[in-house]
Amino acid sequence: MFRAGRQDEVGAPIRVTLIIDTGADSTMLNDQLMRSLGLTPTSQARVITSGSRGVPEPCDVYDVSLEIKGSATQEPWRVSPVAVLARPLVNQGTDGMIGRDLLRLGVLQYDGPKGTFSLTYP
Repeated sequence: MFRAGRQDEVGAPIRVTLIIDTGADSTMLNDQLMRSLGLTPTSQARVITSGSRGVPEPCDVYDVSLEIKGSATQEPWRVSPVAVLARPLVNQGTDGMIGRDLLRLGVLQYDGPKGTFSLTYP
């Protein structure tokens, strides 16, 4: 992982579990995870979530690079620094979600009868 606009390494890569959320505008990671990496927010945003009852809530934004690994035969997808929202994700069973900001860069196919999906990218 690298800070946006800099080439100095921030720390060792960490593995996270993300869900794909086609209803989310933005990619989001657990705020505790972001703080544990020692990253500094680059800005703040106000977001409406399912729990905010229509009222925008403030959240920190971090510019991070991501490496998304698919199947064992697929090369990892390296995403240049992208703005990632940091929100509390308590009892979610996941470290965050991939939103449409990243999904728009690839092709997502869902096979309902089989209950499977594939995400291909450049």
